[in-house]
Amino acid sequence: MKEDAEMAIPPALDPGLPPFARLLRRHRSRVGLTQRELADLSTVSVRAIRDLEQGRALRPRPDTVRLIAEGLRLGSRARHDLEVAADPHRRAEVDSAAAVPPTALAAQVGRDLETGALAAELADGCRLATVVGLPGVGKTRFAAAVAGVVHARMPVLWAGPDGTPLRDPRLAELVTAWSTAVRTGGRVDDDLAEVVGARSALVVLDGVDGPVCGDSVLRLLADCPGVRVLITAPAPLGLAGERVFLLSGLEPADSALLLLADHGGAADPVDVDRLCRALDGLPAALAAVGSWLSVYPLPELAATDPTCLLDDTLLRALAGAAEPYRRILENLPPRFGPSADTGRLLRDLLHRGLVRPVETETGRSFTVSPLIRSVLAATPPTP
Repeated sequence: MKEDAEMAIPPALDPGLPPFARLLRRHRSRVGLTQRELADLSTVSVRAIRDLEQGRALRPRPDTVRLIAEGLRLGSRARHDLEVAADPHRRAEVDSAAAVPPTALAAQVGRDLETGALAAELADGCRLATVVGLPGVGKTRFAAAVAGVVHARMPVLWAGPDGTPLRDPRLAELVTAWSTAVRTGGRVDDDLAEVVGARSALVVLDGVDGPVCGDSVLRLLADCPGVRVLITAPAPLGLAGERVFLLSGLEPADSALLLLADHGGAADPVDVDRLCRALDGLPAALAAVGSWLSVYPLPELAATDPTCLLDDTLLRALAGAAEPYRRILENLPPRFGPSADTGRLLRDLLHRGLVRPVETETGRSFTVSPLIRSVLAATPPTP
């Protein structure tokens, strides 16, 4: 009876217990085992399990942790967490079960071909790729989808502007330190390179917004021959060997799917097409405007200036991306082609998602993104 009572005590009620004790009791309670039943399944003594759960034994041997994990039938990620809790000061390791991309809250709409193409390039030899495009085009979500595909072949070390989802605290500390140094130009130690060594791994540097310490990125690639680096940024970083991957707006069918995701009524294809074109297939803009469908009818939204329907954060981000090129963009004709004087400028505008190619009967020309034209018209120039 006492043992059954111990099993029912939620770990959260005893916060003074060591992490391993709390985690072990949580796993045992979750699967509904008594201490005796876990002992029989794991071949670890009842006394040892009791001492571990009560915090009297603080450093279980690796073999003991392995046997308990097998008795609990833990998956690879839960087993890894138990091992880290048993020895939080152990040397960092690149564990595929723990080195994973962040979990997306919603499925990516479209982009299957682009995701597969970039994932294949990274898996087959591309060592440095930068995903570029307008704010709100979904660079982070796309990078997570690519990393999810690549993770089947190698660990993913994700470093975002707000931290990392890595489950190993020692490895997370090293990846965060490297990311911070790259973003700020600080001193980069060789600790991450020493841990990764010659094994394959995808390092994702997400949400870069400004210059980076390119030498630190290239040094990691030189020291770790199996490493690939994937970066998301507003524009190319100009690093040696960089493969630039421009992420454009969604295709018309995918744009309509995202726009109408929460709309249960009938939708006029003409109004849907007008809105999707005005928003240039930008996922964040489509989601923002789609949220208005619970308040206003679709024809009224289709006739409204799209900038009036965007949230302030996205509007400011788009205006900020276009502002350095405002005079050029405002003076460009509806259709234009490259010239000897504008070749490099056109490349910069393309990489930033401010203009897009248009295929015509006479060949390829370019046009300013319709959403960017609306944003420039709706926002005053920066003094």
